Amino acid sequence: MRIAVGRASTRIACTVHTRAACVGVEDASTCDACAYLDSTIGFDLNSEMLPRVSLLNWLVVVLTALLAMGCGARREYVVQDLTLTRQGWDTLRVDVHFAQQTSLGHPTRVVPEDLDIFVFNSQFDTLAAGHEALLFVPDRELRDRERILVEICGRFGTATVCAQEAMAASPKRFHLDHRLTYPTDDAYERGRYRLAFTLERQQFEADHWEPIERERKMAGFVRAFVGQHPESSVIFPFSRVSGPFDLARLDNFKDFRYFLDLRLKDDEAATVFFEVYTEQDPLGSPHTVVPKLIRIKTPEERIYEVSSYVEQAAEQVVMELKSALGTRDTYAFVNNWQFNTIKKRYEIEMELTWRGGLVGRNWHELTGVLSVREDGGEPSFTRTRSNRRAELRWRRRVEGAVLYLRPLIRPEAITFDAEQTN
Repeated sequence: MRIAVGRASTRIACTVHTRAACVGVEDASTCDACAYLDSTIGFDLNSEMLPRVSLLNWLVVVLTALLAMGCGARREYVVQDLTLTRQGWDTLRVDVHFAQQTSLGHPTRVVPEDLDIFVFNSQFDTLAAGHEALLFVPDRELRDRERILVEICGRFGTATVCAQEAMAASPKRFHLDHRLTYPTDDAYERGRYRLAFTLERQQFEADHWEPIERERKMAGFVRAFVGQHPESSVIFPFSRVSGPFDLARLDNFKDFRYFLDLRLKDDEAATVFFEVYTEQDPLGSPHTVVPKLIRIKTPEERIYEVSSYVEQAAEQVVMELKSALGTRDTYAFVNNWQFNTIKKRYEIEMELTWRGGLVGRNWHELTGVLSVREDGGEPSFTRTRSNRRAELRWRRRVEGAVLYLRPLIRPEAITFDAEQTN
């Protein structure tokens, strides 16, 4: 049986490649097939009528054309194998092989013109880069078992082939010696911290741990909030071993202060928690939590504090007014006092009496108001009345009615330890 083959499909494909598209074509498999058809069938593709051929001859022609097209398949470069070998926590060896393959052939190992190797941390910052198989990786700067990404790229002419493989940094742990003082003022705004870190790394291919030093200091942040009120949180960062902090400068301090005052008003005490987070800790898990108990002073504690401040102030006032021969029999009395919770200041009405000289029998009497901050700062004594002897001394030594004093020392008896502060 003979069939008539129309020229539509065959002529269009072959005409395009043999007459025009073969010019400048790098992969000429289709053009070669068309040329082979021309020579094998033996007719002019431009003729108006195609000769009739047997079905068997036609199948032979088509299979031959397909084989000819396969001989010119596009070449492809691939990474054949990639092996990462640790020679230590800080040393990495990269072994990689590339291959060239076609759709019909077996892969053939090839060497790239250029080889680039990169190592990234979990934030995709570059840790190491080079062209050699052996790389230095700053493992001690990485977090505990931090994810590392190794990328290799080979260049073959205009083609670039890359592959990636992940690995983990060394196991690490650290100890924290912390000391946090809060508050250091009466407004519950300021404090100080000391965070001393000791970093350790597990020895390579061993179970022992060894201390290591880092080029950069441990960094992190501290989250402070009033107990039972996590919405009162304020956060301040740290990048040094020690330093001061001022909560009033932080966002959300108004909420923090509101809940702190609320607890002090309702319970006469409040606990402020300080959570310490470091870059080595998993997200959402603090390394340590430091509680600080703040409570309102009892009346007995206030009276003791007032007595101490009056005694110190009386000594300074008498020293300012005494004669060259000194003083004898000095006494100080508290007539009345009050504490301003808003200003955090004491206003103390006090009375002083003393005798001057070695044998003097006449008493000096002086009454006034001692104003001093709760922490002993900014003290002053304002004279309200005195007898004649005391008034003469005052006018000779003091200008005006106010005598400004040196800061007073808060009595140690009511200074609480590291876990309880007033």
